[in-house]
Amino acid sequence: ASYRTGGRIHTYASGDAYVDVGASFIHGITGNPIFSLAKAYKLGFRFERGSPRQFYYDGRPLGKVLTVEDKRKVETTFNSVINLLDKNLLKAIKKSIPDPSIADGVAYVIKNNVEDRKLPWEKDSPLNDYWNYLIWTREEYDGANFEKLSLENYVLGDSGFAGGNVLLKHGYSSLIEKLSEGLNIQYNSAVKEIRYEPNTGVEVLTTDNKHFKGKYGVVTVSLGVLKHNIIKFCPELPPAKLEAIKSLDMGLMNKIALRFPRSFWGRTDRICHISNVKGEFPWIDVCGSKSCPLLLVWVACDFAVELEQKSDVEIISNIMQMLRKAYGKNVPDPIEFYVSKWLSNPHTKGAYSIIPPGSSKLHNKNLELPVDNVLFFAGEATCPEYLGTVHGAYFSGLREANRIHTLITNSLKS
Repeated sequence: ASYRTGGRIHTYASGDAYVDVGASFIHGITGNPIFSLAKAYKLGFRFERGSPRQFYYDGRPLGKVLTVEDKRKVETTFNSVINLLDKNLLKAIKKSIPDPSIADGVAYVIKNNVEDRKLPWEKDSPLNDYWNYLIWTREEYDGANFEKLSLENYVLGDSGFAGGNVLLKHGYSSLIEKLSEGLNIQYNSAVKEIRYEPNTGVEVLTTDNKHFKGKYGVVTVSLGVLKHNIIKFCPELPPAKLEAIKSLDMGLMNKIALRFPRSFWGRTDRICHISNVKGEFPWIDVCGSKSCPLLLVWVACDFAVELEQKSDVEIISNIMQMLRKAYGKNVPDPIEFYVSKWLSNPHTKGAYSIIPPGSSKLHNKNLELPVDNVLFFAGEATCPEYLGTVHGAYFSGLREANRIHTLITNSLKS
């Protein structure tokens, strides 16, 4: 493990405020085991707030840049295009593009269903910037631009849980703390090599020269860590699993928490920022408390990748420039901040798994399969029904625990 538990779950605490800079939501409460666990541990929670919101275009109220009619025109076009990304469209587009991306699907709809075969506004216009903002609100779910996402996977979709999104009062880490009680966790001890043999077992070697042996081993590192060959496997993993690791990819969602000496944003739950740079600090959630006012900035996709190349100080400076454009030069500097960089983090190398064009959930299935009944794989990328979710990771852990339990039970009977 690294210096803490949780992996891609991480809660930033400041004063009496808690914000998640990794996984945030319990997605749906009806039948969701994560919600059941939170209730069993008596962890406080609240539902995601949806309004009121403030919209700005490059520092100006959006209403001063786009008329209500123009805004509605973009939204209507966007909803019409997105709603046409269905099985019928997938069947039609695959006649010419065998492995289409969502971007291919959007282009196909515009070409075949929009008057004049193009969007009804100029590319270099606030209307197009607002269109790109709306596109980003869909791309951020996967942390990847539409060009990098499989249309087939999008159309066939994942099943979720009903009941809205829920946030834990003291962050997701409060649940991890409960689940990890009594466990012997080796902190600051990263795995560098895994050796395995059929009927013999598994040996794990760490960067601080520790050795662990067991009859079975469960690999729960992210797909990103596997893709970057941070862990050496001896012998090499089977071809089908290597192909799965190569074919799938990781999306990126980062969050930047800023604590201020006072609030300056008025009555709002979210600040929405639109500019001519797609994905430039588009969502800023109002968090914290009266005594500890916080803003949580969301960035994803290509913009988030580029942003990770900058220092934390540069990133905060860019955010403050944007905020002062909107709220004036008297906006105070933050007194604390935290910047997540999940792609640069060697323990994660990305936020959550995605299915690119040309890949399918068959690759996730192959990633899941045990090797020689001694080496097992878990994590959200191995749960094709619930990719990119905490409950998907949880289900995968139960699945592998049951597999190992069955092997142990059968061995005792023989």
